[in-house]
Amino acid sequence: KYEQLVNSNEELQQALSAAQSQLEKKVEILRQDLSEAKEREDQLKEACQISVDMYEQQKQETDDVKSALDDLANSFEKQQFDFELKSSEMAELEEVHAASL
Repeated sequence: KYEQLVNSNEELQQALSAAQSQLEKKVEILRQDLSEAKEREDQLKEACQISVDMYEQQKQETDDVKSALDDLANSFEKQQFDFELKSSEMAELEEVHAASL
């Protein structure tokens, strides 16, 4: 009976050892997976930051171009107004000149 208990104990120790070995392998695989996931997360964060930076740069460039276009439009409107004013003044001068002849 003692031999049977010793054999049973050895079998249980072998099973426990095998289970522990399998668990260690699974833990190592999980650690590796976690490491790869963290590396991928870091890569995605970096790519996201690059995208955000590019967006902000393009937005600034777009705002600069819009501002320049607004300035050009305002300048054009002022020149158009000045031209109309001068045309009107020229017409009046021509009328005065024609009347004086």
